[in-house]
Amino acid sequence: MALRRMKQKKYKGVYELLNKDGLITGYYVNYCDLDGKSRKVRSEASNADDASSELRAITSKLNKTRNTKTKADTLLKLGNGSITTIADKYFATLNGDVNAACSSGGTAKKSKSRFDLYLGSIHNKKTIKSEDVKLIQKELQSRGLANKTVNDATDLLRSILNFALDNGYISKDSYVMRKYKKLTVDNNMSVESVLDPTQVRGMFELSLLTQEQHKDPSDYYEPSYAKKRLQFFLKMLYFTGQRPKSILQLQKQDIGEDTITIASIKKQGKHYVTIADSLADDLTEWIQELDPSDYLFGSEKDKTKPISSDSMSDTSKYLFSLYNVGKDFKTNRDTWISFYTLRHSAATNVLAATGNMEAAQELLNHSSSKMTKRYAKLLKADKKRAVNVL
Repeated sequence: MALRRMKQKKYKGVYELLNKDGLITGYYVNYCDLDGKSRKVRSEASNADDASSELRAITSKLNKTRNTKTKADTLLKLGNGSITTIADKYFATLNGDVNAACSSGGTAKKSKSRFDLYLGSIHNKKTIKSEDVKLIQKELQSRGLANKTVNDATDLLRSILNFALDNGYISKDSYVMRKYKKLTVDNNMSVESVLDPTQVRGMFELSLLTQEQHKDPSDYYEPSYAKKRLQFFLKMLYFTGQRPKSILQLQKQDIGEDTITIASIKKQGKHYVTIADSLADDLTEWIQELDPSDYLFGSEKDKTKPISSDSMSDTSKYLFSLYNVGKDFKTNRDTWISFYTLRHSAATNVLAATGNMEAAQELLNHSSSKMTKRYAKLLKADKKRAVNVL
């Protein structure tokens, strides 16, 4: 048996298989695979035309695969611009848009800061490949950043590129966002400190005080609107168990007779929270003069727009400084106090009072009890009572 290349031009890449008498007994086709290696494969065809058609089908399929691979490797191609050009346009759209701001992990100013801080290595790139995402993750990990922070940074890049695609700054052909593998986040790590119900109410009282009033509480003091708003925000966080971003988005029309409608956030659908008796009077008083579309946490003069999470954080700085004096978040995470402490505390105190993990899970709107266990840590007093029954 011998192979002979067919001389006809239209049959390029097709070989005849000859027996010892020189008669054609079959055909082989020759092509380069995805790795660039030459492949010669026996054809099922009974004539040269069919063998040639089979070869064309094979090469067509390989070319499509090559094109897809090339597109998947290239995330972004800009003419005379760079990733920063598109990023600036993206951040400009976030101003005044609370939904966009929340979906990107904060206000435009905060997102821009994260972009500058975490994605500086690609600022001037005109072409970004999927491999760059892995390099970004490794570089951020080398800085000692937590995996969640690294994931947030790469999510921000994805948001910017999706924005570019949606607005025609890059063509669909040049952009295929390969789903990068997120870094594993340890959900069993210790969470921030929790407060028992008495300590929570003590925080409510402290939230109204200024630095001067804290030093001399005997002086008469009328809390400012910002202080009253802070106290009510803390109460909303604790008695609903919701995330700060969710509470900041609430409008009067979201408040029902017995429930509060919580908007979709972090890929979770809209859900409802029962209004606690301890919250009902304060909530009723707070919203009584608001219009349906007014936000619960707007400025004193304009309730048609919510304040930013940065503004609320600025208002709370003095309060939390009383709890975190001499502490560093990274090394004192288990005793650090923040807005999220109230969410952790709500879950913990519900579990301590009821022993019902499902009740705590429903309060936090977690899809899995695994995540709830991260927040619902038993109070020290309850642990002591538990071992004392042995």
